[in-house]
Amino acid sequence: MDDGTEVKYLAALHEQMKPGGRLVMMVMSDRNPEEGWSGPRRTSEAEIRHNLCEEVGWRVKSVDMDAKDVVPKQMQAIAKHFGEGFGWALVAVATRL
Repeated sequence: MDDGTEVKYLAALHEQMKPGGRLVMMVMSDRNPEEGWSGPRRTSEAEIRHNLCEEVGWRVKSVDMDAKDVVPKQMQAIAKHFGEGFGWALVAVATRL
């Protein structure tokens, strides 16, 4: 999903979610090497925090920089498919204001 689509997606989630609702979002990290990457768009922690800021109605609770421990089977499958050094993800938790 490109930048514009991601912003629209998060706005639609915000509109449908009640205040206090929790969003858990996993995206592929920009820690994955650019060379050889053909997976989903890579995202930085800064980009997540920008797109889920209080100005647009979210409060970020956490961003886990090493989701290999959170969802090991999925990350191992990605690393196996793309090669060593791949499979890094970010897991963000945010609350709708």
